Amino acid sequence: MIITKKIGLFLIIGIILRIIIAATAFHPDVKIVDYTQAVILKEHDVNPYQFYSSLSPNDPRKAIYQNVIADHLPLQYWIRIPIEAVTRIFINNKVEDQFLLDTTKLYGTGQLLIHLLTIKFSLILFDILTAFALLLIVDNDQKEKVFILWMFNPMTLWATEAIGQTDILPTLFVAVSLIFLSRKKMNLSALSLGVAAALKNYPFLLAPYFIFWEKDWKKRFQMILLIVLPTLVSIAPYLSSPQFRANALFAPQNGKILYSSLALSGGESVYVTIFSVIILYYLFFSYKKTFKNTLIFCLSTLLVVLAFTHFHIQWFLWVTPFLIILQPLITKEEERLSLIAIITALIFMLFLFEASLQIRLFSPIFPSLQNAKGLAEILSEDRLRTIKDLSASVFAASSLFLIFSLLKKHDD
Repeated sequence: MIITKKIGLFLIIGIILRIIIAATAFHPDVKIVDYTQAVILKEHDVNPYQFYSSLSPNDPRKAIYQNVIADHLPLQYWIRIPIEAVTRIFINNKVEDQFLLDTTKLYGTGQLLIHLLTIKFSLILFDILTAFALLLIVDNDQKEKVFILWMFNPMTLWATEAIGQTDILPTLFVAVSLIFLSRKKMNLSALSLGVAAALKNYPFLLAPYFIFWEKDWKKRFQMILLIVLPTLVSIAPYLSSPQFRANALFAPQNGKILYSSLALSGGESVYVTIFSVIILYYLFFSYKKTFKNTLIFCLSTLLVVLAFTHFHIQWFLWVTPFLIILQPLITKEEERLSLIAIITALIFMLFLFEASLQIRLFSPIFPSLQNAKGLAEILSEDRLRTIKDLSASVFAASSLFLIFSLLKKHDD
């Protein structure tokens, strides 16, 4: 892959931008990134799920770690450890303890900026690698545009560098699986998708689109094994931990896909999201198995899931690579309008959540912002709910329209 001067320039600008945002923005969710590396590398405990509960009541570390719960799958922690083992040398233990105990006392200090940048460094690296992974997927005439769209799209910068969410990890490996799929290296594609699913469960929803590229059932079962193997291997050591089962494996957010349902007679219900995804699977089976069609159906599945789910805003990062790759297909005015509506709805949703997700993000450099109120604190509960529902409706309707429009552009 040849890196043009333009890509090199935007790479440098993008890295500088990421460093600035990572160092100056704070959201409490990033504490889990620090907590897990502290438990593994400083406390030398390989089970972050039960570390806190294993401490004696009088242990002073109880106060430090009490506000953080390990609620991600274990591979999310271990895949970052090789990088964090290196960046750990820049961690000040006293600053880290204060950061985990009460971050507000570090606001306005350079120590906090250094600490934030250090603990987010692995996420920045995975973010940059995702940009290069996308370059290996698209044609030469799209490479510069795709690279720029990824490096400077607000969703990536907000979710990864500002909030410190780890959704970038599965996003990278989904992109890697697409690289192998485009080259028809099916086993490597399946294994990469499996790693993505071991980091976060959503790639399992995309698995049928990869599996049914193979026409032979023996090869299909081989792909299924490769997809589920990383999850089985990575969770096996923790299955005996009740904290792991309660907070990660069977975490409440894993069931959000089932919240939307249509009531039937006899007390039964149809799960709207599951129903819609299965329809997409059947449609895919009847379509020609091409890379373009697979991208369209992957995008459609993720949009359907978000359309009928009360989702965390950072989950839209799952969708972003597919939108960027498929943007040459979004040519009609109504399609562009639907995309604008989706983004607008996302912005409304973001500002209707707690202020820590937007207004208070830059409290590390502007400490007075920690007391700022957002719309969630200003609006009445009824009005807030109405605007949330309207935003969700616009998002769902626009997503479904874009899905139907793109499905018409499939390869025959």
